[in-house]
Amino acid sequence: ERLLLQQAQELGLLDEAAAGSSRHQAAGSTPGALPFSGIYAVGDNPAADVRGANAAGPPWVSVLVRTGVFKGPGPNCVVDSAHVVVDDVAGAGEAGI
Repeated sequence: ERLLLQQAQELGLLDEAAAGSSRHQAAGSTPGALPFSGIYAVGDNPAADVRGANAAGPPWVSVLVRTGVFKGPGPNCVVDSAHVVVDDVAGAGEAGI
């Protein structure tokens, strides 16, 4: 999360005060609130990508893509179920919007 905040600041999406180490907040937001609603971990490997995102917990959201390691059967992995399952990377981008 710190890396994402740093990158957002470098891109000019946050001012320095909003990216302060103890105040992860955007101007006008609730103290302690992150300036984004979720961090989407997109991957095709349920045992690595999905499990890692699920273990991290909120604000991490696991997105399983059916283009590599995982291709089914079924709509989601039974052992390491993702929050969102899509057919391709474009679908993952749409899910994050």
